[in-house]
Amino acid sequence: SWDVYQAVVQDHDIQTGTIYFERLNGTTQMAAQVKQEGNRAAPKFVVYNGSEVQFYQPEIKQMTIFRAGTNRSQAESFLTLGFGGSGTELKQNWEVTLLGSEMVDGVKVAKLDLKPKAANVANTFSHVTIWVDPARSISLKQIFFAPSGDLRTATYSNIRYNQPIPKEVFHIKVAPGTAVQTK
Repeated sequence: SWDVYQAVVQDHDIQTGTIYFERLNGTTQMAAQVKQEGNRAAPKFVVYNGSEVQFYQPEIKQMTIFRAGTNRSQAESFLTLGFGGSGTELKQNWEVTLLGSEMVDGVKVAKLDLKPKAANVANTFSHVTIWVDPARSISLKQIFFAPSGDLRTATYSNIRYNQPIPKEVFHIKVAPGTAVQTK
């Protein structure tokens, strides 16, 4: 689940769905399927394929494509934060501080605070706190802190790993008449 808090209006937007990560031969793919926003169905799809992020909103027939380009390692570090990346990869893009350990859903986790090294990332998020299960290298919770006071809290449950993922998860089927924007 994702809880997006907007400080200026003091409002929470709760979204739930499924997220997938796959690392093969040094390449990472990520797919997220948002199913609900609050109490209503609100499908949205996000796919990262190693070179671009595709964001599809079928309700408004809009597909936005963000090219990773020279920022590929930063994009990958951000999208896969706490999901199988090595500590070396994490330290390339983040200043990492260990805040101790805590229990999350019955699991003893390491609590880390991450400050982005890249100025363009720091303009979006001043820091990120993650709770990582060190035995599985999997994040159970993340809070992204924006300079504006906005927060994005992600909580992960029903985690399964080292299982096959259907290939179609990483391909978005777009409805006819969908507007496509590339940034």
